[in-house]
Amino acid sequence: MISKIVVIVVVIAVLIVDFFFQKYASPAHYFIQGKEYNMSYYLADGIYPKWSTILQTIRDPHSQKKKYFAIK
Repeated sequence: MISKIVVIVVVIAVLIVDFFFQKYASPAHYFIQGKEYNMSYYLADGIYPKWSTILQTIRDPHSQKKKYFAIK
């Protein structure tokens, strides 16, 4: 019974995140290693594992170079 509830909660969470990105995320068009992508991406700041699909920003940038990267 509990496993069914967990599955339902996860599905609802995925639908909410998907709705948010479809409604509020800016469209993105970019190329990675020659392959074209037309999907949104989001920045993660230490709350997710270091996956190659997530671009992590600098939490507390001090140098000009790090500040520039953090705002892009």
